[in-house]
Amino acid sequence: QGDLQKILGEAEALPPTIYLHAFGGAVGTVQQLCRSRKYGDRLYFGFARCVNSRSKKTPEVIAAVPRDRLLLESDRGSAAGITGSG
Repeated sequence: QGDLQKILGEAEALPPTIYLHAFGGAVGTVQQLCRSRKYGDRLYFGFARCVNSRSKKTPEVIAAVPRDRLLLESDRGSAAGITGSG
């Protein structure tokens, strides 16, 4: 059990939604977190190209996230300069 699971498991109260920004964990961590009866249905996993593209495991991790819990991120302040954003 990792630090995140320990913290969530020991918390007396949790917010209704928990967003894991630029999630960098492993496939097994996604599976364990989502199986939790206490908080699994509250979790959303975000992935940002500027952060997560550095890791070769990212495509497998994204594939492990339930589709209704997957968020795509953009850490840009605006769409200016992005091809097709106009």
